[in-house]
Amino acid sequence: MAEAHQINKRVRQQVADELGLYVYMLVDPQTGIPFYVGKGRGERYAAHGNKAMLTAEQNAGSTSDKVARIQEIRRSGHEPEIWIVRHGMSSLTEYTAVEAACIDLLRALPVQPKAASVARLPEGHARQLSNARREESKGHGIIRLQDLYDEKAAPLLTTERPLLIVTLGAWVDNLELALDGSELLGYGYKTAWLTRTERIEHY
Repeated sequence: MAEAHQINKRVRQQVADELGLYVYMLVDPQTGIPFYVGKGRGERYAAHGNKAMLTAEQNAGSTSDKVARIQEIRRSGHEPEIWIVRHGMSSLTEYTAVEAACIDLLRALPVQPKAASVARLPEGHARQLSNARREESKGHGIIRLQDLYDEKAAPLLTTERPLLIVTLGAWVDNLELALDGSELLGYGYKTAWLTRTERIEHY
């Protein structure tokens, strides 16, 4: 969760906006085992990490099991992973039902720690189910939050060539004639982000 604070604030906000209503899990990266399931919108998933940092400094004697696990993971030099189980849901009823189903499932079935050399990723154990296919999630299925950040963030610019950087002002909707006589619908830089569905449609 500390890693979320190192991501550009606008990228974090873009991801939070696109998630809508979602259900998430906090996962111990050392064992690959989820230790908390929650639901929310915006950057709700980061609230536990913030509380854990405050609790560690101010209220060390009165922590919840969840906060204690976060602190324990951090003391070992790691950060809890945030996995988004399902996002883009349309109602509180729907995301409450998904959260309840995840909690029931994880409380009912054993989850074994992963081997130290094996990464645990969404869809990493698909073969343990006999289902021939996965139900259509329309781009809203389980994914690590870090993978969403990586998808949204611009790649690091590394070059030894000289660069000319031009800063554009904010977009202005204004019908104007260009020098060649064509019409311009506006000028400047549009800061709006495309949703995942729009990106798939246009690219």
